[in-house]
Amino acid sequence: MGRLASKLTFDSPPTARAPGSDFVAPLEAWARRQPALIEVKLGSLDQRSQWGPEPVPNPHPRREYVIVLDGDEDVWGGMNRASRRNVKRATAAGLETRPGTVADLELFAGLYRSTLERLDAQKGVGFRLDDAGFRDSLSPLLEDGLGHLYLTGSEGTIEAGWIFIGFGDGAYSVYSGTTDSGRAADAGSLVLFDALCDMRQRGFARLNLGGADWSAPDPESPDHGLHVYKTRLGAVPQECFGGTLALRPWRARLVGSARRVLGR
Repeated sequence: MGRLASKLTFDSPPTARAPGSDFVAPLEAWARRQPALIEVKLGSLDQRSQWGPEPVPNPHPRREYVIVLDGDEDVWGGMNRASRRNVKRATAAGLETRPGTVADLELFAGLYRSTLERLDAQKGVGFRLDDAGFRDSLSPLLEDGLGHLYLTGSEGTIEAGWIFIGFGDGAYSVYSGTTDSGRAADAGSLVLFDALCDMRQRGFARLNLGGADWSAPDPESPDHGLHVYKTRLGAVPQECFGGTLALRPWRARLVGSARRVLGR
């Protein structure tokens, strides 16, 4: 399949480029010379600049939730009462957070698997996870110092974990996982709070908690819970736009049909 068709994804606009630069046109010209490419996705993570002077092709709007801290501001000051209560509750239960290492990635993969299984049962997210491949993809990030892993638990058990990646002045939430018992004890709130505080102490002023569907502020949206949870932590939803370069639609349709048949 990879020889016939492949896809390329950019998570965010090229924020280091000067405003008004055109990233899409040269990318599309290059991509069309790659015989296997059928699609290039242009993401919207932490969008600080536009993809180009023209609107992004096949636009897909979403919201990113960002905490921006200036001067002596801290994470606790931006949280609402409910979020502070959750953190205090987890601390009172004896939970503590520690930094993780490459050796802890197997533990974290288990936490992430637990979360995916729960989401699959609740929302039918189509859970699939290659634990070994997942660990291998994260190892270089921690080894190079770009990745920051945090684990929360007590008495030798780990109940929740969170991974951030740091670039420039920004720290970006990428994966998190919590056990069922950890959810009951608000371990997820504690590990996220401690992670954000540590990221702040490391000098990151822009803390990105990830995105949600464009409809998230609507109480009827399936992502409304994410919207409430992240805004209670002091994150501000930002309107962002990604898009898609559809290079060979006919081949994409054929490959999609083949995958559906093979998956039956």
